[in-house]
Amino acid sequence: MIRPLVTNSRFDLKARLPLLAVVAGLIALAIIFAAAAMTSATEVVPAVGGRYTEAVVGRPKYINPLLSQFNEIDEDITALVFDGLTRMAADGSIRPKLAESWQVSSDGLSYVFKLRSDVTWHDGWQFTADDVVFTVKAIQDPGYQGSPAMAELWQTVNVVKLNDYTVEFKLREPLAPFIEFTTIGIAPAHILAQTPAKQLPSHSFNAHPIGTGPFKVKDASLEQVTLEANRNYYGVAPYLDEIRLRFYSSFDKALAALNLGEAQGIRSLPPDQLADIRAESRVSVYSQADYSKLTLLLLNTRSQFFEDARVRRALGYAIDK
Repeated sequence: MIRPLVTNSRFDLKARLPLLAVVAGLIALAIIFAAAAMTSATEVVPAVGGRYTEAVVGRPKYINPLLSQFNEIDEDITALVFDGLTRMAADGSIRPKLAESWQVSSDGLSYVFKLRSDVTWHDGWQFTADDVVFTVKAIQDPGYQGSPAMAELWQTVNVVKLNDYTVEFKLREPLAPFIEFTTIGIAPAHILAQTPAKQLPSHSFNAHPIGTGPFKVKDASLEQVTLEANRNYYGVAPYLDEIRLRFYSSFDKALAALNLGEAQGIRSLPPDQLADIRAESRVSVYSQADYSKLTLLLLNTRSQFFEDARVRRALGYAIDK
C-alpha cells in the first residue's frame, strides 16, 4: 500500500512556514524588480495624429522669416514653417538643422557650412546654397524692411556659395555669438529672388508661405491660420496632423473661446490673471523657464532732460531689473 506523503498536515504546515515565508519574499522581490525594470525601460511616446487648436491674442502679419521680427505671432508661426541653418536646443546650445555641419577658421573670420542635400521646400523644389545666399543678400539690401538690427549685423558679413551644398560666411572681425544668428529661417530663392527687398512686405508669399519646416500652411485668413504636418520633412516628423491658430482681439475673448471648447489652449497669459487661472482645476499652465527676452530703454541724450548723466544714472538705479 502506498502511504500518503503528508501524514500530519498540522505538523508539516508548521515545518514549512519558514520555507513559505522565504518563497513569498522571493516572489515579492521578483515583482518589485520586474516593476522597476518596466518603469525604467518604458518610454512614453506621444500618439501620432490629431489636431490642436490654440487661441491667440492678436494677428499675424508676415509669415516670412525675413519680416517676422516685429510680431511674436509671426515668429511663432514662422518657426514651425521655416528652418534655419541651425537651431537652438533646450540647453541653449546650437545644433545643426538645414546644415549638416560647419567649420570655423582659427581667426574666427570664416564659417563654412555643409548643407543637407535631402531637403525640399513644401512645393517640392530642392533646397540648395542659392536659398541661403538669397536670404542673406535680401537682409543686406538697402531696401530691406525687416529688423534694422538684423540688417546691420548681416551687412558686415560676406556670403559666398562654394557649391550647391556649401556656403561660406566671411566676417570683418570675430563675433563670438555669430553662430546664433544662423538660426534665422531660410527663405526660398525660387519664389522671392525676383522681388525687390522693398516690395517683400506686399508679396502674397507672406500669407501663403513655402518653407522647409515640419509644418506647412494649409490656409490663412484674418480669423485663423491652419498648419498641416509636412510628411516629407527631412527631420523627425511632427506627431500632430494639424495645428489651428484662432485669433482674438483680447485675452477675455480668447479665454471665452477656451471655455466654450473652441480652443484647447491659449498662447500666453496676462500676469495679473495667472493666479486665478492656475486655480481652475481643468486648466494646466505651462511656463517656459528658459525663454529669454531683451527689453531696451533708449534715452534721447539730445533732450534737455536726459542730457544730464545724473538723471540717466538715477533712472538706471530706480528701475527694478
